[in-house]
Amino acid sequence: MLLRRAAEHLRETALNDLRRFCLLGQEGDVKRQAFDELMAEIRDLKTGAFAPLSGQPFVRAVLFPGAGLGLLAVAQRLLGIFEASDR
Repeated sequence: MLLRRAAEHLRETALNDLRRFCLLGQEGDVKRQAFDELMAEIRDLKTGAFAPLSGQPFVRAVLFPGAGLGLLAVAQRLLGIFEASDR
């Protein structure tokens, strides 16, 4: 969670710096277009520390085995109900 927060903070800092360079600079259209493409790529990055919470390896390691155990308990309870109704 801390890594994600730090990464998002750095992303915003990088985007702000690029916006400032783009506004202050007197570059041509080609460089301005390159800045825009770079900012779009940074904004759209969804891997590594920028992955959604469900895509983080630690969360997957904790939640998925727990979810499997929960489903097993529900199935066992449902089968117990069906067995009791057959009698």
